[in-house]
Amino acid sequence: MTRPTKSIILQNYTLEMMMLPLNSRAISKVTISTTGASENAETLPLTATGVNPADTSFTIKAGTSLSFGASNQRRHQVLFVQDVVFVDGSPDTITTSPKIARLMRDLPASSAEFILPAIAGSGGMTPLFGIQGFDLQSQETTVDTTNTQSGSGMESTMVRFDRTIAITGVTMQGDRALETIVKRIVFDTAYTNREIYAVATYPNGEKYEGAAKIMGYSSPGNQNEVAKYQFNLQFQGDTLLRTQAYNFV
Repeated sequence: MTRPTKSIILQNYTLEMMMLPLNSRAISKVTISTTGASENAETLPLTATGVNPADTSFTIKAGTSLSFGASNQRRHQVLFVQDVVFVDGSPDTITTSPKIARLMRDLPASSAEFILPAIAGSGGMTPLFGIQGFDLQSQETTVDTTNTQSGSGMESTMVRFDRTIAITGVTMQGDRALETIVKRIVFDTAYTNREIYAVATYPNGEKYEGAAKIMGYSSPGNQNEVAKYQFNLQFQGDTLLRTQAYNFV
């Protein structure tokens, strides 16, 4: 076993979200494949497969990151710095390589999953900008199961898990996710209790995604400060899916 010696710098953490339809958590995914690129590359050739129906068009928005991986490989985060539009076709393809943040290491041939829009015309997965804090936490609800056979120790059973990301950030002008998703759910009564689908991706390729609710929103104000926001993203039920960054064999 190789001894780990390098820490994980969190500067390129990303969070994307989209509104889900009423009473539905159904999503569709498309596979994005690449033939790979070398360290320091700033463009990446991409092909989309598995689009259903075949005439679906979609856009990976600038500020979105995808977690690429293949069998027996560690995952790689790729951050897009320009919109990538996949047009009608079978399979959907892109003729030019989109611009990405500079790769920190070689990216082999691999693939990633992207979430297609759940509501027609909604714009689909949209990155949230200005993020400064993103504390991931799991709080258990336990039941005391200590009994006469437990001896002097305590016993318990975990029956619920509150899995939440506490998000804090600086409000950026024209942030579509903040204005049309977060604030709409918080302040527009027509969207009260509405669920979103959220994907959080770390720079090492680790990923957390699932249906979630926005709770506890606040926007602190001070004349000597800039506009900021904070809220909790609570994953619902058993929808949370974690993609491991490393493949231990």
